[in-house]
Amino acid sequence: MRKSTMRWLVLAFAFALLAIVPFITSCGYSDAELKEYDVAKAGKVSADKRLNAAEDENESLKARIEQKEAELDRAKENLAEKKAAYEEWEASR
Repeated sequence: MRKSTMRWLVLAFAFALLAIVPFITSCGYSDAELKEYDVAKAGKVSADKRLNAAEDENESLKARIEQKEAELDRAKENLAEKKAAYEEWEASR
């Protein structure tokens, strides 16, 4: 290939790049779409925080329920002992 032909090919390629690059970059996201994405991302972060807080509260409530169930079991045992003692006292009268 001759030098002048090569030069024209390089110039044509450079011109093609100059014409295509702005078109490709203009196909990106609009400001409104980016804002919508940011709002959705912030909403997700907020939802994740609420979920973590709810899970922590759930664990706390489960622990309290287990504690109350243990107290109830002790109260039932105490009541059964008192009932047995009362029945024994009634029988001995």
